[in-house]
Amino acid sequence: MSSDLLIVIDGYLSTPERAEACFKLIDQIKSTLPYKVALFNKFSFSWGLDSKVDYYWTHLGGFLIGEVPQEYLDKELYERPYVYVKTSIGTAENWLPLVGVQDHAAQIYNSFILASEAAKNLGFKRIFRIEADTEFDLNDLKSLIPDLESFKDYLLYGERQENGNWGKEHHRIMDVHMIGFSVNLFNGFNVLHSDNDFWKLCEKIKYYGKWIEYIIPTTIYYQRQKFQLDGINYSGSVRDRYPNTKFDLINNPGGWVDKWKNQPKVCKVLLHKDDKKELTDKFGLFYWNEEDRLEINCKVINLSGEEIYNKDVTLDPFTWLYDELQLDGEYTIINTNIRNGVKEEFITKVSPSNILDFNTRFVKY
Repeated sequence: MSSDLLIVIDGYLSTPERAEACFKLIDQIKSTLPYKVALFNKFSFSWGLDSKVDYYWTHLGGFLIGEVPQEYLDKELYERPYVYVKTSIGTAENWLPLVGVQDHAAQIYNSFILASEAAKNLGFKRIFRIEADTEFDLNDLKSLIPDLESFKDYLLYGERQENGNWGKEHHRIMDVHMIGFSVNLFNGFNVLHSDNDFWKLCEKIKYYGKWIEYIIPTTIYYQRQKFQLDGINYSGSVRDRYPNTKFDLINNPGGWVDKWKNQPKVCKVLLHKDDKKELTDKFGLFYWNEEDRLEINCKVINLSGEEIYNKDVTLDPFTWLYDELQLDGEYTIINTNIRNGVKEEFITKVSPSNILDFNTRFVKY
């Protein structure tokens, strides 16, 4: 079957585990979908995967984005990465570091541009990009064919506004685990070679941040303001649409993976999102779990050695609990977390003088 569509698998295949996941994905695609397959590897070793695909590309010129320009911070333009949980009584916000989380966004962005150029040179008109650490349910994979056959300029899963309390109106988020686009969709955008190039891109699309899940849909939104585009857009999370398919099989340890580690999270308290400043005489304890069942013990001890709080909690996935305590001195918080038989202990000091330095806060309704 001749088609103008090219499947592009995109990954940084730096370990045998990642290569093995990609092997399985290639086999799934070649046994189920009637299209040519390309592999875009941002690591120097092929693991023999080059012999399993129709086209094999490498790009080793990637870079990690560094410090945020101070002018963006001073003007409050920069969208500092954060995750949040909305509850019936308020929103728990977990603000992530400026460096060390999503610093690879430029490398991922470049893969969209480079794949578009390479596919166009080979005579293809459209791309369906899949991240290499994906394991499909085969019925899910087969169900994609009608959309792969029919989409023109883009095929998006989960493009939506999900900005918490602080995002801009034109900001979109999208699941980029799999996405379809024409080879001309990113016309006018170039490969990024440096931090300066990356921040110029941010200025162009009016999104100042490192999250590729915002950069790609905001770029497409920018193009839609200039060109007549025709595409397919499915709202809602791609995980909800395809619950039997596994995305993000392999994650590197670090700030993003560990963002909810150490439960409960010590939070500064904001009585309402329109208030100017968080409280210094109270702090919150926000319990939240996104993974397998988590057993938690939290103790709060004052300077006199008295235990003023002690709670045992077992949290199923996607459940929460919130407690709030007065803060009238220095307290030591001892968290013991047990998941799948693995026990970890965390010790945190909190006082009126340092509570405002915490990256987590609870904003009440």
